[in-house]
Amino acid sequence: MKNSWLRKISLAMSLVLLGSMSSATFAGTNPKSPARTAVATVAAEDAMAYLPDSQGIAVLNLQQIYGSFVMKMAKDNPDFKKGLDEVESAARVYGIEPSQMEYLIVGMPDDPNALKGSSPKVPVIISGSFNQDQLLTALKASPDKLEVKSEAYGNETVYMINPVAGASGGNATKPKVLTNDDFKANSSKSASSKVGSDPVALAFLNSHAAAIGDRDSVLRVLDTKAGKIPSVTSNKKLVAAFQETDSSAHIRFASAIPASLRKEMEADINKNQQMGQMFKPFLAITTAFGSLDLSSGLKLLTTLRANTESEAKPIFEQLNGLLAMGKFALNSSEKKQEKELAELLNGISINQKATDVQLNIAIPESVFKTLTEGKQKHESEAK
Repeated sequence: MKNSWLRKISLAMSLVLLGSMSSATFAGTNPKSPARTAVATVAAEDAMAYLPDSQGIAVLNLQQIYGSFVMKMAKDNPDFKKGLDEVESAARVYGIEPSQMEYLIVGMPDDPNALKGSSPKVPVIISGSFNQDQLLTALKASPDKLEVKSEAYGNETVYMINPVAGASGGNATKPKVLTNDDFKANSSKSASSKVGSDPVALAFLNSHAAAIGDRDSVLRVLDTKAGKIPSVTSNKKLVAAFQETDSSAHIRFASAIPASLRKEMEADINKNQQMGQMFKPFLAITTAFGSLDLSSGLKLLTTLRANTESEAKPIFEQLNGLLAMGKFALNSSEKKQEKELAELLNGISINQKATDVQLNIAIPESVFKTLTEGKQKHESEAK
């Protein structure tokens, strides 16, 4: 986990980790005002305007996630509640008020390879109320663990947050701050290398929004802000798909399936003809979009769109076939846990409407509680 992308960001600034479990309350601010604690009403579409044109987009409504039944269940668990309390306390040290975060927005780049490896190269925007001065001060407070450097990029400032190699583990040698050359050299080394993690870039977009991620992705966000490259909001097809999703949902997503990814899938299918034929119909999917609601239970609605009705039909038939196989296998099992899992499949329905195939998953909160209690009982008996 040392080199995982989420760990790097949480180590550097605690923004993503905190954002995914935070709520939002905003009032108006002037985006051009100096960096200070800010409270603002920011619609998801407004924050999306900073995101470079992408193949896909995911928007997490942090306020609703914080109030979801999943978070309530987590808080009812003493172990989880302790962890959440610790994270919220740590966030405030960094000038982040968990009760005043709003959106976490992630763009999917054109190149699928950017998603591979321990450090996906994707632009991330987080909006909400946080004290920018306090955040930077806290990050600079432990130079033996993090080195924070700033660089000018046009009229903007980019902060590079570099984990210090040898900061933990009690090495007798003096910790080394890695340079960009070190990071480039390290990228070609094996995953077992003990050289430090990749640096994280941070740039404040205004008084209530920031871009985080790898340096190139953050610079692209700043170029989008400056009007040098198109915003994802100019991608009419993607925006239209996104607008078809439930605007009140906790998580909304939309993605065009890039030709490069389709070719990669086709190559995998051709390598295994027997299994490949089962998934071949899915090559016809051009766009996927949907929403996840966690108000009371789980409600996931995903739409898979093909160009023609005749292309959508095999997708519909294949998904229903796979669902039937899953139900048969779990219901035929004598294991209690697998029979309980069959309850999950009973909440899945698949329908076709013209060129769209809709996958609807509805799992009541009571089913989640039953599965959770069963798992805890099983673990207790195993001890």
